[in-house]
Amino acid sequence: MKDINEEWTNIKTTIVNSAKEIIGIQKKERNDWFDDECREVIVEKNKARNKCLNRSTRVNREDYGQNRSEARNLFKKKKRELLKKKIEEIRESKEKKLTTKFYKGIKELNIPYQSKSVVIKDEHGRSITEQKEILNRWRQYFETLLKTEIETIEMKGQDKESKEETERVGQETYEPILEEIRDIIHSMKNGKAPGIDTITVELIKSAGEKNGAKNI
Repeated sequence: MKDINEEWTNIKTTIVNSAKEIIGIQKKERNDWFDDECREVIVEKNKARNKCLNRSTRVNREDYGQNRSEARNLFKKKKRELLKKKIEEIRESKEKKLTTKFYKGIKELNIPYQSKSVVIKDEHGRSITEQKEILNRWRQYFETLLKTEIETIEMKGQDKESKEETERVGQETYEPILEEIRDIIHSMKNGKAPGIDTITVELIKSAGEKNGAKNI
């Protein structure tokens, strides 16, 4: 019998290498708003700066200051335009119920999470908001829950029939067949974050039986 870890390492290596070869590695631009117009402004600003360094006259200093101001204003404008565009895309994603795209857009904008105030009810149904009272209420709840659970276990006991049933179910376990593995893979949802192996569901589905379910 082959070692499962070794088998998974082989599958992982095959999928990752194939993905790099076929799809490639996409590099994300640091500034989506920085375009050719911005580059031209930077070139003109640098020219004015070098001119000012070579000959620091009043005219050259004013010219350099004007170029800096124009570049700064242009950058602000580009950033505002991009922000407006992304907000509109997020709004459309929400209206069309594209959940994955909606939360991805929120994450890209680095919008901070606004925590909601916690309000729970005590044993008499009254709302409590103080942190100490909330903690005490949770303690009471779990103590009650634990006490009920212990009483239930004591009432049922660990009878022989329960043990035999557990052992019987354990003995009925079997290795999954190829068809079951294939069904599980196809039922997995797309768009989920990958695990420590950096392999997404889409890559596993695209691997095919040769490098995917068949080897597993």
